[in-house]
Amino acid sequence: MLHQPILLGPNRVYRFYQGGKLIDQLRNASNPQDTDYPEDWVGSITPANNPGTGHPPGEGLSAVTLPSGEQTTLRALVEQFPQEAFGAEHVARYGASSGLLVKLLDSSIRLPIHCHPTRSFARQHFDSIFGKTEAWIIMETRELPGVEPYIMLGFKEGVHKQTFRRPVERQEIADMKAGLHRVPVKPGDVFYVKAGLPHAIGEGVFLVELQEPTDYSIVAEWEGFPIDPEDAHIGLGWDTAIDCFDFTHYQPQLLLDEYQMQPQLLRQERGGEEWQLLGGKTAPYFSGTRLVAHSDISAEGNGFYIGVVTRGAGVLSGEFGDLRLQRGDSFVCCAALAEHSFASAGDEPFEIVRCLPPVPSGPESA
Repeated sequence: MLHQPILLGPNRVYRFYQGGKLIDQLRNASNPQDTDYPEDWVGSITPANNPGTGHPPGEGLSAVTLPSGEQTTLRALVEQFPQEAFGAEHVARYGASSGLLVKLLDSSIRLPIHCHPTRSFARQHFDSIFGKTEAWIIMETRELPGVEPYIMLGFKEGVHKQTFRRPVERQEIADMKAGLHRVPVKPGDVFYVKAGLPHAIGEGVFLVELQEPTDYSIVAEWEGFPIDPEDAHIGLGWDTAIDCFDFTHYQPQLLLDEYQMQPQLLRQERGGEEWQLLGGKTAPYFSGTRLVAHSDISAEGNGFYIGVVTRGAGVLSGEFGDLRLQRGDSFVCCAALAEHSFASAGDEPFEIVRCLPPVPSGPESA
């Protein structure tokens, strides 16, 4: 099973906000619309942490169909065959976990200001070896009257723990928003969002998100959202939860220099090229590339990765045979998979975002 690509089906997950129309459009759905399922968790071994009742067991876990026709989860499959899935070095460090969660995320509204724990904070308070460092590859934005697509990222000068905690407790939203940088975004932009960094995704921004495989969020803003104030700090209380935020101050250009990633050409073949989108400082948590097949291009390396087809149609080929793919499809390739390549099957380029797990030498505490 792990010696061939694993085609993934849709895996929409309930969230507290509306969105998902652009995910539907990516997959050529007949009636694209915004719902309470604005995210699709791709290649997920991570269960969703949705407070309250009525959520199905195992929500968030990617389903897999075995050659026998039996249904299982990707999590169960890789736990049964960890070496074949990830390779010995990865397993020695991270066990039977990919160390990676990929999402398609499309919000029709601005998300609340929040942050995620570092590995050291998560280990101390959640008994988890993973925090929630993440990154965003901007896919598309909506045209909204009077709104330039944007994200909010990092604290401005003058914001400190106490000056931020006061508006959090009083839910003084304007003051909180004023303390964060507002950064315009466009398709193709890539941002690294380290754990602890305060942020919010603006309305109408559709992105591919790479992150550590957890669902921990400390939410500073709950007024106007269906979020219980006790859930906002995950039961830690604000005396503890406030320390999850990174109160480093950034000037606008320094913020972009630190967190906006610039795509770099990795290699070029006769029939295509591969661009590095994420790596270097993000490699301890994940890496990401964009493969572009104008005619055909090989996939270098034999490690685990999650693929998302973002443009065109084509064929993934190897000793296993051919797997036909089109825009909106997603799949997993494991370490046991032999050499393989991608070929375009149409007039436009065949593009795949490859999402790679953390390097085994990644830090335990950052």
